[in-house]
Amino acid sequence: TKKGTSLNMKLGRILSNVSILKTSPESLDWQQIEVKNIQNDSRSICEGDVFVAIQGHQTDGHQFVSLAETQGACACIVETLQTGIRIPQIQVSSSPAALSQMAANFYDHPSSHLLLCGITGTNGKTTTSFLVETLLSAAYYQTGMLGTIFYRYKGHVRPAPLTTPGSLELQKMLHDMDQIGVSAVSMEVSSHALSLHRLDGIFFQVAAFTNLSQDHLDFHHTMEDYFLAKTRLFHEHLKSKEQAGYAVICVDDIYGQSVAQSINPKQLIVVSTKVPDRTALEHFHCPSIIIKQADFSLSGIYAILSFPHKDVVIESKLCGEHNLENIAIAAGIGWALQIDPDLIASALSSLEGIPGRLERVIVHEEQPTVFIDYAHTPDALSHVLQTLRASNHHQPIESSRIFVVFGCGGDRDQSKRKQMGQIADEYADIVILTSDNPRTEDPEKILRMIQEGMCSQVLTQEKLSTAAKGFIIESDRKKAISIALLSATKNDVVLIAGKGHEDYQMIGNQKYPFDDKKEVISILSSNHLWKKPL
Repeated sequence: TKKGTSLNMKLGRILSNVSILKTSPESLDWQQIEVKNIQNDSRSICEGDVFVAIQGHQTDGHQFVSLAETQGACACIVETLQTGIRIPQIQVSSSPAALSQMAANFYDHPSSHLLLCGITGTNGKTTTSFLVETLLSAAYYQTGMLGTIFYRYKGHVRPAPLTTPGSLELQKMLHDMDQIGVSAVSMEVSSHALSLHRLDGIFFQVAAFTNLSQDHLDFHHTMEDYFLAKTRLFHEHLKSKEQAGYAVICVDDIYGQSVAQSINPKQLIVVSTKVPDRTALEHFHCPSIIIKQADFSLSGIYAILSFPHKDVVIESKLCGEHNLENIAIAAGIGWALQIDPDLIASALSSLEGIPGRLERVIVHEEQPTVFIDYAHTPDALSHVLQTLRASNHHQPIESSRIFVVFGCGGDRDQSKRKQMGQIADEYADIVILTSDNPRTEDPEKILRMIQEGMCSQVLTQEKLSTAAKGFIIESDRKKAISIALLSATKNDVVLIAGKGHEDYQMIGNQKYPFDDKKEVISILSSNHLWKKPL
């Protein structure tokens, strides 16, 4: 058994490399205290555990130090010393940072035993992580994957409450993977995780950047802060040149270009789907991967992917230019790991699809073409609708229309709502505004803010079947999906955006079961006997 499993560990060793401000009582030899486990949830404490009190957005863990003592904690890590506590308290400047380092120490630094590939950016992380997992498996690695949809490795799979797990859970999962023979992990890295120190003590063999556009400004406040959070992956968590650490950066936006320019060219691979030839990337002084030819349809992507010394063909079932970018980034990760280009091409071409990422739902032949997609940012919604618009032009049916059903999440960045209304109005024909996860906000208020970006006329439900352009508002998501599906003909395309793989809806502080895909299947199955093509 490796270190940091069920064996006790001295508190001094657990706190190695953690900056300590003060201890209470000062005279105590706290370093020799035996610790059974680390907890940051007072409800989980057992006799002999150390409790880390964290100031959260909704709850302050310092309120539960006394409870932790009552439940048998052997010591507490705090930012503010609490009065009336008999067990040792260790004061640190940042409890989240301390927790990450403690977890890394306790679980024997599992990132040093695994090949980690981290992917960050606003859009494309999930698809790229699936592509990388497929590629690693094809290259005979035993793989694990941590991301937005689920955490899975070697027979273990469970839904993901967070894109990047909390530091304690993350280190434990990496340790467990190492214990059962996983050798390589494809992992989404969120800006929240980077800002909140969840990745402290973790280092990546390859770190990749997809793109950056507006999202999470309720948390980061400015695009500059959001961008700086993302760059921490490359400046604080990438293995050194001597350890063969590589950064793979898509330089098709100004943020990617900025990241690339900040990295040692000897550790850099740049990727582009837009430049006409490799000479346009020579100023980065590093290897590059480009696209020499690309054709798109609703059936997938055909492209010629150009490595520094070889061209290969990609024939993917994924759709759209944004997915070609994801494929190119995954190819860059493969190149960084010295995987043969032919194997890269065959592996990346083999992925059938990803749950909730432009996922097509087919029940019967007379239905409209229906897609479920997670797009919940202006940039993502724009990319998906443009993909469908471009592909729809290949159909010789003049009456073909694009429907989109979407909303915006409550208690999140409000400035993107009007933008998403404008994008939907521009690229879709029929728009049905509905609730996403309204949380504690008034759903009608959210919809009014989206509507501010709409210029098309408001329609009645009765006119949707024949209207060429316009929108309606239906806050009930189930009804909105039903209206779209029953108003569209088999010649139309219906996109249900915003929630993708999610199987719930947050209304108030309650989580209710709701799955866009299941709703689509239910509606189409119950109506196909009478729903005839026009």
